[in-house]
Amino acid sequence: MPKTIFILAISLFFISICFAQAKEGEKLPDISKMSKKELNNLPKDVLDQIPLKELLKVYKDGASLSEAAVSLMLGRLAYFEPLSEKATREAIKKFQRDIDQPQTGELTFGQLNELYRRGIRITDNPIYLGTYGDKLDLFRVKDHSVRTQGTWVIEGEKIAHPINHSSIVCYKNRSICEVDTVNISVPSLKESDESYHFNLYKEYFDVISWTNAEVVAQGGTECRAFILTLNILNNEVFQITRNKTEKGCEFGAAKIPLLEKPRITRLIPGFKLSFEFWKKRKKATLKYLNSEVQEKLIPQIKALEDAKGKNGKKTKSK
Repeated sequence: MPKTIFILAISLFFISICFAQAKEGEKLPDISKMSKKELNNLPKDVLDQIPLKELLKVYKDGASLSEAAVSLMLGRLAYFEPLSEKATREAIKKFQRDIDQPQTGELTFGQLNELYRRGIRITDNPIYLGTYGDKLDLFRVKDHSVRTQGTWVIEGEKIAHPINHSSIVCYKNRSICEVDTVNISVPSLKESDESYHFNLYKEYFDVISWTNAEVVAQGGTECRAFILTLNILNNEVFQITRNKTEKGCEFGAAKIPLLEKPRITRLIPGFKLSFEFWKKRKKATLKYLNSEVQEKLIPQIKALEDAKGKNGKKTKSK
C-alpha cells in the first residue's frame, strides 16, 4: 500500500472515532420546559436518547399506561425472574376471586381454560377500516366510470361481519358494476381457539340506468334479487335485497330462509364504525384483567379517551 493512502486511511479511522465519541458525549436538550409539539419536532436520533422518565414527565397523561406497558412487554419476553410457587398461588387465588370461584390457589381444568381464553382474547389486534368522514366519496371520471369504497351496514339489523370493506367501480361503456368485498371474521370473545379469517369475493351487477345524478344496477342469485344504487349528487350508495322465489333456497344441508321484508344495506365510511367496534370490545376485555389493576387502569384510559374527544371537537370547530 502506498504510504500516502495508508496515512489517509489511518487519519479517517481516528476522525471517525473522535466523531462517534463526540456524538455520544453530546449534551441532550432540557425537555422539562418543552411543549409536546416542541418535543415531537426534535430529531429522531435526539429523541431516541432521552430517558423515558423525562419523557413521561411531559406526557403526564400517559405515564402510568407507559409504565404498565413496559412491565407487560418485559413479562411477555421473560425478563422478570420466575415467580415463586407462593407468588403463583397468590396470583391464582386473585384470578379465582375475580371469576367467583373458591380461592384454593390451585387451578381446575375449567379455570385453566378460562384463564387461557382471557389471556388470548385480551391480546387480539384491532383492525381499523381506512375510510374516514361522515359521508362517502363518489368519484366520477368524466362520463366513463364511477367508483367508491366503504363498509356495509344493514338498516334495522345486525350484519354478520361488521368489519367489512367493499370497493365498487361502475363502467358505462361495459354497462357493469364490479364490487370487490372482504369480510373479516373477528374471533369470538367466548372462544380461545378462533383466529381471524378473511373472506374475499367479487360480484357483478348489470347497469340498468345511468344519469348524471345516479347509477342503478341489478344482480342476484337463485334466492335473492339485488338493486344497487350509487347516488352521485348525495354521495349515497345503497342496495335493496328482495326474495326471488316464494320458498327459501337450499344448498346441500344449508337453507337460506325467505326475507320477511326487503333488506336495505347502506355503504358508509368504515373507520368510525370499526373504531367504535374495537372500543366496545376493549371495554369488555379490560374486565379480564386483575380487578385491582382495573381500578387503577380503567379511569386513566377513560381520561385519555375523554381528552381525545375534547381535542377532536376543538379541531372540528376550527
